[in-house]
Amino acid sequence: MTDSLENYLKGQRDAGSVTGEGYKFTLNPEKAWQKLGAYQLSIPEAWVLKLVQASVVDRAREIKVTQSRERTTIRVVGVSWTLNPLWDAVFKPATGSAIDDLAVAVRTLISQANRHFELEFPDGMNIAWNGKSFADQKSVEPSGDFQLSVDHKPIDGDQSWFGLGGNAACARYAAALAGQLEENCLYCPVPIKLDGRRLGAFFADFQVYLPLKVSEEAVSGIRLDAQPTFKTLKGHRRDKRKHGWSSPRPFFSIQFSGFRPRGEFPGAGIFLDAKVESGRVFGGFKTDRLQPRPARFEWVRDGAVVEREEWTQLGSVFGLKIVADAGSLGTDLSGLSLIDSPEKASLRKAILTNSAIVLGEMKASFEKDFVPTDGRILPSSFSNGFVKFVIYFLVAVVCVVGLPVVLLILVANSLGNADEKRLSKALDEQAQAFEEDGMKRILSFLKSQITA
Repeated sequence: MTDSLENYLKGQRDAGSVTGEGYKFTLNPEKAWQKLGAYQLSIPEAWVLKLVQASVVDRAREIKVTQSRERTTIRVVGVSWTLNPLWDAVFKPATGSAIDDLAVAVRTLISQANRHFELEFPDGMNIAWNGKSFADQKSVEPSGDFQLSVDHKPIDGDQSWFGLGGNAACARYAAALAGQLEENCLYCPVPIKLDGRRLGAFFADFQVYLPLKVSEEAVSGIRLDAQPTFKTLKGHRRDKRKHGWSSPRPFFSIQFSGFRPRGEFPGAGIFLDAKVESGRVFGGFKTDRLQPRPARFEWVRDGAVVEREEWTQLGSVFGLKIVADAGSLGTDLSGLSLIDSPEKASLRKAILTNSAIVLGEMKASFEKDFVPTDGRILPSSFSNGFVKFVIYFLVAVVCVVGLPVVLLILVANSLGNADEKRLSKALDEQAQAFEEDGMKRILSFLKSQITA
């Protein structure tokens, strides 16, 4: 341990601090370091979520994350954190401030002990951890931002000349940190950029988003749009050709519309997603079909998901995700796990009830718009080789023998109707799945959760 940090801890130990009841609190540096292991997070890379939470609580303007092969650097713009309050938070009970969340991140990195990391504060103070102690603090040119840099390679990692094992470990650690952000910080109110790419593009993989206002108070720990979003789901077909399948052509579409709730600072949101993939083959056609999607409930606190309730698949049409702010609920010491309580159960029930009401009002408009895209299912019958041969043959017969043209029309229509019936059957199957296994299944599930 460095002289500077040792002197700081010694001063804290000698002076102590007085609690509201008048008791003196003293700090033994050696014992303090030993106790750090008891406070580390269950997932080693989850410290990055605590840094995000600290940024949200202190209303940072932006979080910039850059990754190279060797290290990850996180710059927090718009905070005024300094060294001494951080050390107070590292060694003392939490007070509910942003610096406490930052302290958990630092405490976790220290307790892991095997990675070099550096802290640079907005005032230019800089310290570095070497695996056993902090190097002497030094002053650098103030940047005005807070920065944490951590090496991917463990201090005692692969030291071989080739270093292949060490490179793999570095890649895994970098991917794990990025994964924590991408999986758990999509709804962070502070913009996060990972190597220049804005996180939170959760609008890409769903068809419907509906905001829910669950409280009269403004919500600041979660980012959800105040306006609903509706998208059109499209399915395609491919026609059998001589050398394979044709390019996709329109087959059906579902136009989403319905009840449009609005409200400032929504505390919860509903996401419905659907996915179509190339499915069954009907004669000379291959058609898209709806695929089963997962369902879950996510609690978000200060920009990070702190709990996921995974549900079973709710049929073969829609996936459902309900996201809710957990800022009013209690957590454990890590701040990344909710405590079961009557308040949590009551809020969950209210959100599910509101979700069922909103989705119920949309149910009719969802189901009635399942129609073929162009009003006509079949492409030209000439795309079928056998039909093409028969028609050409009959044309020759008509020209030579003088058979009635009516015969030609009847035969062509008969062959075309066979394919049309196949495609109609495919469309009817998807429409029936949408009707019976779509919104009805979701609403039934929500009601079972409300009454459970």
